[in-house]
Order: sequence, then C-alpha cells, then structure tokens
Amino acid sequence: MIAVEAQAPKLARQAALDVRSFAGLDASQLRPIIDGIVRDPYIAGRVRYDHREPGFIHHPDVTYYGTYVDDELVGVYCVIASGFIEVDVHAFLNRKALLHSVALGHLMAARIFADPEINRITAQIIEGLESVCNHCKRFGFVYEGFRRGAILKNGLAVGMHVLGLTRSDWEASK
Repeated sequence: MIAVEAQAPKLARQAALDVRSFAGLDASQLRPIIDGIVRDPYIAGRVRYDHREPGFIHHPDVTYYGTYVDDELVGVYCVIASGFIEVDVHAFLNRKALLHSVALGHLMAARIFADPEINRITAQIIEGLESVCNHCKRFGFVYEGFRRGAILKNGLAVGMHVLGLTRSDWEASK
C-alpha cells in the first residue's frame, strides 16, 4: 500500500492506495465481486459492446486484482495472459478511483512486472475513450495503432486503440 497526495482542486488529501490479488477466492466468491464493479452503470456504459456484456470471466488465463482507495474497493484490473511474455490489461475503475487512476495504474504495472517472465503489457481501448488512451500514455504506454471496425457498439462498427508498455519502457519511466 502507498500513500499519495491526490491532485485535485479542493480535494487534496492523503489517500492510501493499493492493488491486491483476489487469490484464495474461488469463482463462486469472485463472480459477484467482479460483476458488482464492472456492471456499475458508469463503468458498464463505457466498456459494454454489442456481443459482450461486462462481467466475470472464468478462465485459467484470467486474473483479477482489486483496486483500493483508503481500503475501499473502487475497481478491478482484469489481467489476461495472452502469450508467454505478454499480458492484456483491462481497467474497470469507478468514479472514486479516477482521481487516483495514474497511481493505481503504476501499482498494477509494478505488480505485473514483478514477474520476471513478463516483458509487455497491452491495453486495447474502445474508440471514443481517447481520454483513457491519454491516461495510459501518462505512465509510459506507447500508442501502437488502431484496429478499425473491431467491435460493434450500439450497432455501429467501432475500432480499438492498441497501446503497449514494455518492461524497458516501464523501467525508463520510474
């Protein structure tokens, strides 16, 4: 856990931030926690697309981490092993977490890169969420491209931004 000073007008204060594994919970215990976060109307409205409702994914290559502000669960990271040296990361942060999102992202990246086998984190961001791309760039992600027409959202084909963070990028940004 780290303490950081929140940088927002009229809200500057110390907040204890943490990213914790849900290790020890089985799927029946984890599902309601994850679904409760990702189906929050604020989050679901941003990440929902036509062929996949936001929700818990039960698969051996998927790991969830809780994000905490002052010991309150305010979001989750979904980390998907997509290769032997790469993971895909999806962030589901509620409004309370947004003030601390860069610091929480740093904590998650540090946790991922603590595994010496992992060399790369990939983030795919739905078109229309360019502010999320900018957020990722603030802590070292590099914009790598755009997958045109990759998903359907509200019946329209939209693209996905692809950003990457390598171990060497991460180490250089610390």
